[in-house]
Amino acid sequence: MLVLLGVLVFIVAVVATVVAISGKRSFARAGEVVPGVATRAPASWAGAHSPEAKLHRRLRDAVAAGRANAALDRVGLTEARAAIEGQAVVVDDALVAVAALPVSMRGKALVDVESAVQAVETAVGTLGATSARVALTGVDGVLAEVRERVALLAAARAELEAEAEGRNLP
Repeated sequence: MLVLLGVLVFIVAVVATVVAISGKRSFARAGEVVPGVATRAPASWAGAHSPEAKLHRRLRDAVAAGRANAALDRVGLTEARAAIEGQAVVVDDALVAVAALPVSMRGKALVDVESAVQAVETAVGTLGATSARVALTGVDGVLAEVRERVALLAAARAELEAEAEGRNLP
């Protein structure tokens, strides 16, 4: 009887450990800006009210909105969505670097990152609207517009990187 109780306790402990590990992984995945791409953002940003945490969640939500639009795959805009997601990851990395700065030095850098987050949100919105227009107007003009948005995101990224280099950010 004592052996049976010991085996039962062992099984319960193993199951509890597996559930805990699974929950931790799910929580980590929920914080990823792009599903499957690890983020350097702290787990505390999942519910924090700091400007950095809110911007991180805005990036995550923008990417999720883009991924939820199945029309992008049907009209051939998957590559454009992937480019926007890549920019979102870069912006998120810059956001983590800004959060590492002393509070007194974050002001301008945080404003720059917020502008980059807005650019990602705008690009996702434009891409969503574009997917509807492609069927009506043709692909060429719409792709040019999407490429322009991605170029603007790349320029914002370059500006953030230059700013980070000037401040010796990681």
